[in-house]
Amino acid sequence: MKENNSISKLQTQVAIDLEKYNKRIKFIIFLIISLEIGGAVFYHNIEKWSYFDALYFTTATLTTVGYGDITPKTELGRAFTIGYMIMGVGIVLYGLSIISASFIEKREEEFIQILGGMKVKQPAKNILDKFKSLIGFKNDTTKKTGRSRSK
Repeated sequence: MKENNSISKLQTQVAIDLEKYNKRIKFIIFLIISLEIGGAVFYHNIEKWSYFDALYFTTATLTTVGYGDITPKTELGRAFTIGYMIMGVGIVLYGLSIISASFIEKREEEFIQILGGMKVKQPAKNILDKFKSLIGFKNDTTKKTGRSRSK
């Protein structure tokens, strides 16, 4: 009963953590879309690029691809790009880390649910016992009878 209670607490905690990650993922997606649109509007107005070219450049910059086929020509555009790269790439990498952590948490929840139906064995006390259990070695736990073996 104690094991089921512990597993239930873990499941509850994992569900709470998943909800936090889902909120963070939504926020990160909103932030990345805002960066894309904001950068595209900036480059359209300052560099006089088409919206498509501006969006192409912002995407190439945020994903660190940087083909170099389109580059800002004005000093203001280049100065903005320096900050945009530092801030944007950091936010995108943070977003990827949150998404990765979310996937790991979901797998952990599935694993806990699988464990919920299993009976957990007593852990091995030392490495030798663990090795013996892995190779299928059985300890003879019967008491010795005290009989001497005859030759």
